[in-house]
Amino acid sequence: MIKRIIIFLILVDILFSCKNHTTNTNFSFQNGDLIFQVSEESDFAKAIHNSTGNNRKLSFSHVGIIYLNNDSIFVIDAVPGDGVRKIRLEDFLNESAKSKDGNPLVCIYRYKNIEVAEVAIKNAVKYIGYNYDSAFLQNNNAFYCSELVYECFVKNGKHLFETVPMNFKDKSGNFDTFWFEYYRKLDIPIPQDFPGTNPNQISEDKNISEVFRYF
Repeated sequence: MIKRIIIFLILVDILFSCKNHTTNTNFSFQNGDLIFQVSEESDFAKAIHNSTGNNRKLSFSHVGIIYLNNDSIFVIDAVPGDGVRKIRLEDFLNESAKSKDGNPLVCIYRYKNIEVAEVAIKNAVKYIGYNYDSAFLQNNNAFYCSELVYECFVKNGKHLFETVPMNFKDKSGNFDTFWFEYYRKLDIPIPQDFPGTNPNQISEDKNISEVFRYF
């Protein structure tokens, strides 16, 4: 009987550890850290990868901003449907694609100026509740994920991340089928070469560097 109880307790411990491995880390987050998700198996993520991946070893399809509040860790990001939201880190990680080992395909980057990052998170909090920018256009009172980062990281009225001409074409130079249908449903032209941002481009900025990854 005792042997069975011990085996049962061991199994419970293993299951509990597996369920919560995403948050069991000694890494210390800072306000304003950027959290990137590696491209997952969805049509939306694949389209982003095909248009912005540039044969990168890691291709990011989403980015959010870490928000520390009352001993809890949140992510402020912009997603279709919810718009700009505040979500607990563990829920964000559970939403992420997983490696073969079951770890979230997530990387943490840090801006080199802590004061800038602190200001960025204050800006992000103000945008919670804004609509998602499904058209990926600037100055329309809505945000997509990397646009939110772009608008939050400012100093003396100047944006600290650059914009780049947006690309919706695949490697062959043709519009990706996903984006063709996507903008047809929105009934607007594809904003090819309009100024914008994307997670991969943000991650390559010289002022940020990777400080942790879950996989």
